[in-house]
Amino acid sequence: MPEYESELSKLVDQLNRAATSAKSNGKRSLDQLLEVALRSTASDIILVAGSPVMLRVNGALTPDTAPPLTADDIRGILLPLLAPTQLEELHKQRSLDFCFVRGSIGRFRANFHHQLSLAILAIISQQLLPASNGAGRYPAVEVLVATGATRNLIRRGDDHQLRASIETGRADGMMTMEQSLVELFRAGRISRETAFAHCYHPDDLRRHMEN
Repeated sequence: MPEYESELSKLVDQLNRAATSAKSNGKRSLDQLLEVALRSTASDIILVAGSPVMLRVNGALTPDTAPPLTADDIRGILLPLLAPTQLEELHKQRSLDFCFVRGSIGRFRANFHHQLSLAILAIISQQLLPASNGAGRYPAVEVLVATGATRNLIRRGDDHQLRASIETGRADGMMTMEQSLVELFRAGRISRETAFAHCYHPDDLRRHMEN
């Protein structure tokens, strides 16, 4: 185990150096990405190997102007954030949900999913909503899984078609925020008013509630 932890520490050091050198090739550093997202009032930053950074603003995906990221770029951005124990968990579980703080920029939550190449495989956006009985909160989520079809849409810049893919991709584990809100409402966990107050697309939410 000490040898394994030593290897993990060396890997983190290498990734830190890679992240520093990446600043000179026109691609944004992590702090630059976070600052762009904050200026754009983006709720999510989506990193997929081979595609530009995508920002979710008011429920719509918008590509960043920086060059597309490679799998190595994504590793260089995200893995240096992890402690050796977190890196070990990522290696074992193939996914990791964690929080991190970046100086004065703020505190952020990240979902890291990988397969052999460590490229991002899924993005989860979450809102914590007040329970209808006033006791506690329930998470509403939107899940985008990087299938071959969704990767191609992002690569081609056809992000306007992603929502339809998410909505019809339940078999692949995908779900829109509106679908999640309807499930919580029908289960009696949140009120109708709360659902509409936190949805991205009211017409879609109304359609799902009527079905």
